[in-house]
Amino acid sequence: MKNNFFFLFILGFIIPSFSIAQSSEIMDFEGTAKGESAWFTGDPTFYSTSIVDTESQQGKHAMQLASNTSSSTDAFGVCSIKVPVSVMGKKIKLVGYAKSQEIKNGYGGFWLRLDSESQMIALDNMNDRGITGTTPWTKYEIELDLHEETSILVFGGILTGKGKLWIDNLSLWVDGKPLKEAKSKPIISYPADEVDAINLSKKTIINNLSTNQNRNLFIFAKIWGFLKYYHPEVGKGNINLDAEFFKIMPSMLSAKKEEEALKIISTWIKKMGEVMPCRSCKSLPETDYKLLPSLDWINEKFLGKSLFEQLNHIKINRHQGSNYYVKPGRTNTPNFIEKSYPKMDFKDDGFRLLAVFRYWNIIEYFFPYKHLIGEDWDLILAEYILKIIVGDDELSYKKTLLNLITEINDSHALGYDQTSTIKQIIGERQTVYKIEFIEGQAVVTDIIDQSKVQKEELQIGDLILRVNGKSTSDIFEERRSFYPASNQVMKYSKIYYELLNTEKESVQVEIQRANKIHTFDLPTFLRNEFDAKAYYAKNHPEEWYKLITPEIGYISLHNVKSKEFNTIFDQYKNTKGLIIDIRNYPSEFVVYSLGKFLMPAPIQFSKITSVDYNYPGLFQMHDSLYVGENNPNFYKGKVIILVNEKSMSQSEFTAMAFRQAPQSKVVGSMTAGADGNVVPIILPGNIRTSISSLGIYNPDETETQRVGIVPDVLIQPTIKGIMEGKDEVLEKAIQLIER
Repeated sequence: MKNNFFFLFILGFIIPSFSIAQSSEIMDFEGTAKGESAWFTGDPTFYSTSIVDTESQQGKHAMQLASNTSSSTDAFGVCSIKVPVSVMGKKIKLVGYAKSQEIKNGYGGFWLRLDSESQMIALDNMNDRGITGTTPWTKYEIELDLHEETSILVFGGILTGKGKLWIDNLSLWVDGKPLKEAKSKPIISYPADEVDAINLSKKTIINNLSTNQNRNLFIFAKIWGFLKYYHPEVGKGNINLDAEFFKIMPSMLSAKKEEEALKIISTWIKKMGEVMPCRSCKSLPETDYKLLPSLDWINEKFLGKSLFEQLNHIKINRHQGSNYYVKPGRTNTPNFIEKSYPKMDFKDDGFRLLAVFRYWNIIEYFFPYKHLIGEDWDLILAEYILKIIVGDDELSYKKTLLNLITEINDSHALGYDQTSTIKQIIGERQTVYKIEFIEGQAVVTDIIDQSKVQKEELQIGDLILRVNGKSTSDIFEERRSFYPASNQVMKYSKIYYELLNTEKESVQVEIQRANKIHTFDLPTFLRNEFDAKAYYAKNHPEEWYKLITPEIGYISLHNVKSKEFNTIFDQYKNTKGLIIDIRNYPSEFVVYSLGKFLMPAPIQFSKITSVDYNYPGLFQMHDSLYVGENNPNFYKGKVIILVNEKSMSQSEFTAMAFRQAPQSKVVGSMTAGADGNVVPIILPGNIRTSISSLGIYNPDETETQRVGIVPDVLIQPTIKGIMEGKDEVLEKAIQLIER
């Protein structure tokens, strides 16, 4: 069930949407108009999902979810629909009926998620009370607080492990009333909503940009973004900045000199209306900040006197709080409210430039790690103004955006759309071999489907030298701009994982084995052609806790169940040491539920920064986070936390907390270096990506982004160890406890 939580988060972006009336018609699975096409059913590799007439709670049909392979905690079956809502109330409830058959090594049930316009608000997937075994038709309920900003419901059925689940007769309720009878929210409209920017696009085609045009667009991009987040009339929703972009952009192209462009911009700003004095606007703090807005460019030398005075006045008397284009979420993370323009013409350089303007300014004002990008963000803007207009098709557009997204060096930026674009570029067919970055080499570390291996093929421990005649180092350089990653280790991991991908039915691979060079033509397959049950059973066992020896306990968070912690620590309380394996993504958030067993008292483990919506671009340190509680019966043995490049985001946050335990050590290698709540960004063409939205720091305020969790004991797998089937990191942990 790897990344079960994260995948259910991503689903909201790819599931088709239905109205309340439409959804009520398809939730009982009856009739041809209410069939399978209405439901998103996910990857069929491990689970099949279909409407059947062999089972039903009422009527003639039900939805069936069934495992295709033996249990795998890295996969799950799901059926889902998405419903836009605009209702008022305190509680929202999903009611449904389910029947199960021999569910084991996992669970079945329902799931319900509440979203705002741009991020998840709440999720319940029944993982703490799931259905197991064989059960008759039974009524189940999920109830969540109905937050004011909820605008989308995503819900359905879920199955992990092995077995079958049937669901039927789903319904939604708000405070005891059917959803369709719930009280509607008052409709809030803005003048900016009434302007359709797509009608203002003149389908601009730019063959080449002169130096002067590039400079004008660069200045326009910075001022456009500043006005978007600082001008009070824009912030109040009175002006549509996408529409204004299409009005002003042609003038930037035609202006012969920079002075002419600045004058056009000055006149444009005057037409936006008078900016009144702001009594609540404060000056920038002199201390206790992590990142200041980059506004030094607002000066007379750069802008000229008139435009400088206009922008400086807006900066001093800027918009305060929630903005038409960005609103603070529940954890102070930004909700970006943007138009997706799914039917944009990919030949239109206006929309292409709008995408760069939008993304660049979101990073400029709302990315907590902008100071860690490693390159001059202004130079990147100028570069991509030129790059985005090269090409006139969808793939060239997506490829350039992928390159831009990769520039921020954030592993959280690799989303569904970016993965899809990568597959279009490198191919989606793959071999059965798992390739990893070991001792600076591309090494075969496992076989995903042994049944498809021919006699004379690769072996575990083989070094990949060339693929279709290209060296692995050349392939890495070619592809590095396609894979957003916080650090080099994570980039190697991502690229080497798909090193043998191709669009062809075979791939030529040159390898080194025992100092001899061999060449093989390997068959390739689509992912759903693999039988990976043995691979998953070996690499992701259902047994997530055990005694390695009578004196050493082991917990893996890949399938952790917090409801069993009391039993586990009763069993482990007298052991010499405990190994917590976080070389995975935790199936539950256990920072506090597990942390309380490890700490004698509350202890600080992190500090957080978030954006100041009264001064976009300003990030200040907030109160520290603490883990643990007063517990005289805390675990007294050594605590060893295992990490590697697969430890990302929640995994890293968890390791930060657990390393505060007495006698603890973090053992392993560099982690992914991407922490902080993930928020989505939507770009023209309905392209979705995401960023880390909160700054996560160590208690001493040192960085975790890009750096990751620095191990106390550095130990990495070796090629020799891989060939011998050893887990050298786990072996080192055992040695440290037995010392």
